[in-house]
Amino acid sequence: MTTTSADPDLRQHLLAVFVAFHLTAMVVVSFPAPSRSLLADEPSASARELLAPWVAAGARVGLDEDAVRGVARGWSEGVRAVHGAFYPYTHYLGALQGWTMFGHITAESALPEIEMQRDGRWEPVYVARSTEHAWRRSLFDHDRVRTWLHEAGWKGHSKGWSTFADWALREVSADFDGVEAVRVQFVPVHIPDPVDLRVSRSLEVGRPERVEVRRP
Repeated sequence: MTTTSADPDLRQHLLAVFVAFHLTAMVVVSFPAPSRSLLADEPSASARELLAPWVAAGARVGLDEDAVRGVARGWSEGVRAVHGAFYPYTHYLGALQGWTMFGHITAESALPEIEMQRDGRWEPVYVARSTEHAWRRSLFDHDRVRTWLHEAGWKGHSKGWSTFADWALREVSADFDGVEAVRVQFVPVHIPDPVDLRVSRSLEVGRPERVEVRRP
């Protein structure tokens, strides 16, 4: 005699649980949270510009700037705590993209450069966004490398920067003859207001920072 199980297929149950978990995770990580750089004790000019509409809205209901920033900081910490419940799933899925990417352009940035010294003269090897000096361009355009350079340059994080200089010396010396020294640095860049940019047609470039020089 043949019997038919009344229980649904276990695989369908597991698939349904996974789909429900995934959809819940995507909804949760879609909650916007202000960037920590916007809520710093001493925010940059661009951060103040971004917060200005919220400060104005708070003033209409009797809240000063410190109170508005306090509310924003509390919301941000709460959202990040909820995000943590789904970490590391959302991290390895690549779903943790900050909302500021879509709502604000940072006026300040820092572009990496690598130079080598040959016959006593410095010459560029890699300049960010340059088609002429594009050594290892595919590597520096990789998402993970660009993210690290962004953290190191714009946000000033120093982890790995000294090691990067050592790596640059080794790799540049292997690809070019007669290398006497290698220099890595960040060049600060400021994007002017649209009205000024239409006139100048150029960015405001500062003096190199985070300079590291290595010799064989």
